[in-house]
Amino acid sequence: VFNRHRTITDESGLNVGDSNGTIFALEYDNRDFFANPTKGSLQKITFKKDFGFKSTDDWTVWQLDLRKYYDLGRTSKLRQSVLALDYWTSYTPSWEPSVDSLGPFIDGRPPNELGSTLGGFNRLRAYPVNRFSDKAAIYYSAEYRMIPEWNPLGSMKLLKQLDIDWWMFVPFVEVGRVAPHWSLSDLHTDMRKVLGLGLRIMAQKAVFRLDTAVSSGAWSMYAMVGHPF
Repeated sequence: VFNRHRTITDESGLNVGDSNGTIFALEYDNRDFFANPTKGSLQKITFKKDFGFKSTDDWTVWQLDLRKYYDLGRTSKLRQSVLALDYWTSYTPSWEPSVDSLGPFIDGRPPNELGSTLGGFNRLRAYPVNRFSDKAAIYYSAEYRMIPEWNPLGSMKLLKQLDIDWWMFVPFVEVGRVAPHWSLSDLHTDMRKVLGLGLRIMAQKAVFRLDTAVSSGAWSMYAMVGHPF
């Protein structure tokens, strides 16, 4: 169950938006360690619905998330190396362009953080949060997660209290796109491409990350807790 309230002031004046509804999810997770998986997979189907009760609008969103992890083994210099893959897609069947006396608007549009959006902490990380939004979206990502045998952070006296188990280097690539309808041909044409590098540590049994990503005309850096997938 969710409840959202948003107030925005722009050239048209004060706009208030309210949304509340329910999120249902069916998930199968056979990863070996959810905080830092080395093998296994995750499959998740999500249904989000605002029924329009005391809301600005009613809307519907379907999303599919598929993740796969491959343990690439240990070497003389790497304690662990993992190839992590992610596929995510989203569709908003309620999304319909319309026009009223004030001009064009989108009927059945969910809040950006719940809809078919790309950009931000986890998807297309070179762009601002929710930079791209439309009726449908698709996204692919691959990360090569490498933990060196050498761990200088764990042996530093000043950092002992942080209990740093390891540090990790993560080169990654992302591609994705939003479109006005769900179509394989449209969603795979002129896709946004992102290259990035992450530095991550496990401290106090939690993963902390600093990701830097670049794309055509865009650059961002995000500090977050947990892997993006």
